[in-house]
Amino acid sequence: AGKIGSEAFISSFCHLYGLRAWMFRFGNVIGARMTHGVIHDFIRKLKANPAELLIRGDGRQEKNYFLVEECIDGMGWSFRNIPMTDDKPCDIFNLGTTTISKVTDIADIVKTEMGLSGTRIAIEGTKQAWPGDQPRVHITVERMRKLGWEAGHTSDQAVRIAVRRMLGKI
Repeated sequence: AGKIGSEAFISSFCHLYGLRAWMFRFGNVIGARMTHGVIHDFIRKLKANPAELLIRGDGRQEKNYFLVEECIDGMGWSFRNIPMTDDKPCDIFNLGTTTISKVTDIADIVKTEMGLSGTRIAIEGTKQAWPGDQPRVHITVERMRKLGWEAGHTSDQAVRIAVRRMLGKI
């Protein structure tokens, strides 16, 4: 509700005061300096106990992940290539990949990159991993693709790159 409300305020200001705005809705932005989220949590948990990894929720979570530099590139590309006018002073764009990553696949990527082959995966079995969690997020980025921009990596590729960066492999 806060995000939609903020977009409405920005739109109002653009129309009232002649401002221009490119507003963005992101998939999950990931990179080397993450301080929270599933990748960060899995690495932290496996460093503490490489024998078992607990996946919170029902294990069916799936979301769009993309690299921070691709997020920045998409915003810059939009600013340079999508003009705003007096009739349309602002617009909203989704940025991310056309693919999703399943939480179990993320667990496998983290295990592999940490060199852990014998780790047991345990799934908590609850409906949501935490209050407010959105277990399945399938952001559509078709409009950006049609406009001429798309992320260079799939969601799984972005996850693997981010894991390697967090582990100091890249």
